[in-house]
Amino acid sequence: MSGKGISLPCVILAAMVVLAGGIAMGDVYDDLVTYDWNESRAPLAAIEQNIRQATTSETREAIEAKLLEALAAPDATYACKQFVCRMLRRIGSDACIPALAKLLPDPKLSHMARFALERHPSRRASRALRKAMAKLDGKLKIGVIASLGARRSRRSVADLARLMTGDENIARAAIRALGHIGSTDAATALAGAKVSSNLKTLQADARLMCADRMLADGDSGTAAAIYRNVMFATGNPKMIRIAALRGIMLSEKEKAAKTLLGLMKDKDVDLRRAAGKFAAEMPGKAATNALAAELASIPAEAQVVLINALTARGDSAAAPEVTKLVESKNESVRIAAINALSVIGDASSVPVLARAAASGGKDSDAAVNSLNRIKGEGVSQAMSKLMDSRDPAIRAGIMKVLAVRADKTMAPAMVKAARDKDERIRTAAIQGLAAVGGQMELPAIVAILLDNKNSAERSGIEKALASSAMRVADTELRTAAIISGMDKADADAKVRMLSVLGRLGGKNALRAVRRQLKASNAEVLTAAIRSLQGWPDAAPAPDMLRIIKTTRDSTHRVLAFRGDIRMANMPDQRSSAETAKMYELALKLASNAAEKKSVLSGMAVARSADALKLVEAAMADSDVKAEAEVALVQIAGNARNAAPDQARAALNKVIATTKNAGLRDRARGIINEMDKYRGYVTSWLISGPYTEGSAFDTVFAPEKKDAKNVKWQALTKGVGPQIINLETALGGANRAAYMKTSIWSPDDQDVRLELGSDDGIKVWINGKVVHAHNVARPIKIAQDKVDARLKKGWNRVLVKIAQIGGRWSFCFRVCKRDGGALDGLKASTEGE
Repeated sequence: MSGKGISLPCVILAAMVVLAGGIAMGDVYDDLVTYDWNESRAPLAAIEQNIRQATTSETREAIEAKLLEALAAPDATYACKQFVCRMLRRIGSDACIPALAKLLPDPKLSHMARFALERHPSRRASRALRKAMAKLDGKLKIGVIASLGARRSRRSVADLARLMTGDENIARAAIRALGHIGSTDAATALAGAKVSSNLKTLQADARLMCADRMLADGDSGTAAAIYRNVMFATGNPKMIRIAALRGIMLSEKEKAAKTLLGLMKDKDVDLRRAAGKFAAEMPGKAATNALAAELASIPAEAQVVLINALTARGDSAAAPEVTKLVESKNESVRIAAINALSVIGDASSVPVLARAAASGGKDSDAAVNSLNRIKGEGVSQAMSKLMDSRDPAIRAGIMKVLAVRADKTMAPAMVKAARDKDERIRTAAIQGLAAVGGQMELPAIVAILLDNKNSAERSGIEKALASSAMRVADTELRTAAIISGMDKADADAKVRMLSVLGRLGGKNALRAVRRQLKASNAEVLTAAIRSLQGWPDAAPAPDMLRIIKTTRDSTHRVLAFRGDIRMANMPDQRSSAETAKMYELALKLASNAAEKKSVLSGMAVARSADALKLVEAAMADSDVKAEAEVALVQIAGNARNAAPDQARAALNKVIATTKNAGLRDRARGIINEMDKYRGYVTSWLISGPYTEGSAFDTVFAPEKKDAKNVKWQALTKGVGPQIINLETALGGANRAAYMKTSIWSPDDQDVRLELGSDDGIKVWINGKVVHAHNVARPIKIAQDKVDARLKKGWNRVLVKIAQIGGRWSFCFRVCKRDGGALDGLKASTEGE
């Protein structure tokens, strides 16, 4: 054959050689004809690849021709024919329609042929489906009807209309199809059809589908007529009517207001709720005005529904009409209107709500809530003006609101109101100062405390004083007004001021409280000791010891003992040995079993070997043996990292001697954990967070040799047996933290560090960087394995963890080079 005799499609096919698993183009269609489900999909995959790569009409026509050839092959399998139909759905032209139409009567392949024809852009596909519909019966006919509906074939409307009577299954399919077509003639056919009672709901639903389609196409008038006809047709189910009502709202917009208002009076609660819901969804300000204008003319029950709908709309245009109903005779209407103004009201609503707040009962509670929530320009100013009202009830209501709103701009008005003649106003104002007071208000609150002799009100003033002072960052500044007012205070006021100072702390406050230790008034003296006992730091520790040694008052002695042990357990610059001396002295000063028990109970949070020795010695005292055992197990668990050998010995002693089975099991559990997590370091001091510059690359103070005034504190939060959670300890994002400790090694030895971090990690040992990994990752145990060397004795360890975002943590284990546990290691934040 000469080249001149070859047609273009044949040239293309001859030229197209697409390999798919080693199969050539010429072979894949041959293989397709005999393909079955249990065989390799390689030929099918090759054809699908050909289709994806076909970019010209000539190429697509050539592939279609090969597919049709395979479809017509006498020995074509069912699997082949089904695959061809699926491919023709993607690539078929008018040329494939006759072949697909031939398959429509085939029970096995009819549905695949239909799916291909459904998406076909040519009208010939609809024509083929209509011809088949006239000839087919049963499920095949129903399938073709559904396909015509999916294609929105308007030329099929007359044929489908004739099928709405007769066989019920076919009629059902025809009704659905007409609904999908959604044209005017389809809607007309549906409206005029006399269908069986079983199909009336489906008929109504199909009519709604037609209306929805018309509305989407811009024909709102015709759509509205259908919606109304369905909505008000006798016998239609409630859900169909509600769907039609929504259509009325969407198609008629504000013109539907009267319809919705009428249904808000309906006896059916579901229709009332639907009307309210659709009123809330109706678009446009004109709809708001139309709805609001009818508020006064409808019954109370409908008013509540409409007010709630207007609230949901959030349009302030309804506020004037809603405001009128705040004085309705019906309680439900009043409360609905009051609640609505919190959303749609503004500054002009404040006086109305204030009067309601002063009225008492449910109206008052609702009004206070609305005044708390109402926003907008001038609202606070409107409330402030009402503070000058002659009606004390209104003033009290507004002040109560201002307290809850926590509006700082109203603090001066609250200070003034705290001296009002009306007790309600004073109480509300004091509550407000507790919520918003600050440095500027402190002198005034102190003066109010000094002048007000009412004990109940003084309790509120004390709270306001403490809350306001705590908002001042400067420790000395926040206590100045209280200290200066102390000399003018009566005994009760002094007691309250001492209580506040005990929560605030500071050097000046400490001096002021110490002066009251000489007070002749017993209540003031006890308050001073109680203030020192609860001090936020350990500065009053010497005072506690002095009181223990000198007092004859049992209450003062108990308070001092509690304070001394509490302060011994506070983070401080002292060493563990110095802390242990505090415990030891407290035990010596204890004059009875109760005092010894209080010391042992307080010591339970200690973490040192020295504390272990003290408690172990106390086990010899039969009066406190049980408490000493409990404390010993607790301290051993705390000290397992800093003093593992001593902790293990103490735990074994408890196991051998205690009669408390539960305590014995607990001690065994701690030893098991020590064995399981050997080598993990969990005793750290922490410094940070550091937020300037790059979290990983910036050299912050802790890694500078000459750095001064670096603040370190014991890391106690987020400490697990393996992983240290810095998110719990410090929180935040894009920052760095430093941890330091000391590790004791019994010999010079090579070790391996097994590290994990989220995110970047840098490690120094004895001032030398041994590992640096700038990375963003979630933590895993032993992510990084680093060889290092420890000298005999104490080794200084510094770790930097850079947090990029999300979680923040690290883990640090010291072990043999092969990963085995090392003996004799201990970690302490008080090492060399």
